[in-house]
Amino acid sequence: MLEETEKELQKPLLKENVKIREQPTKNGAIKLSYVESHHVIREANRIFGHFGWSSTIRELSCVASEEKRSLQYVSYTCHVTVTCHGTERSDIGFGQGINNDAGKAHESAVKEAVSDAQKRCLRTFGDQFGLALYDKSMKNVVPEHEKELTREQAEDLELMKEVMIKCAEHGNRDAALEEYKNIKSKYGEFGDKTGIGEAKNKVAKILSELGADNAKET
Repeated sequence: MLEETEKELQKPLLKENVKIREQPTKNGAIKLSYVESHHVIREANRIFGHFGWSSTIRELSCVASEEKRSLQYVSYTCHVTVTCHGTERSDIGFGQGINNDAGKAHESAVKEAVSDAQKRCLRTFGDQFGLALYDKSMKNVVPEHEKELTREQAEDLELMKEVMIKCAEHGNRDAALEEYKNIKSKYGEFGDKTGIGEAKNKVAKILSELGADNAKET
């Protein structure tokens, strides 16, 4: 269990899970990359298990509250500890709420502070929780097609490649090509790291040596 968790934590952050927002500054707006709170929670559930992690609010403080032009401006800080499989990580989050209703302003600020603290705790466990975004090169942020196979997918793929090769060894070209098409349809998006192309070349070589007609894919 721990080995599988460690393996998942080593995986990169998929680009599709990264969002962009603009933040105003004195010199104009700048673009910031971030991962949404619901994504981080889903990843924690997936990697650690629904009962394998927990989040505890240690302290919640209102650090600013004022009214401007009939609007309530409220700011909170939140100290959160996240525990994953017995390992604790703590951090501080910040949240701000702006509303003409004081209660809604406080609610918004509290939620943002808690979510921010929780995300900051979880990012220390790996790139999938947003750690990759703190590296300016973002080398561990990859597009969807470069994602890695799960253990179950890797085992299934190897079995399918074995079936394709055995079909070729028995001179059954049509069955071998049909299995190749099934593999491409199911795992082609994972790219060259799957070894699909290498297996196909091996099949073509086997069929050629057996003297099968049209050994290459049509």
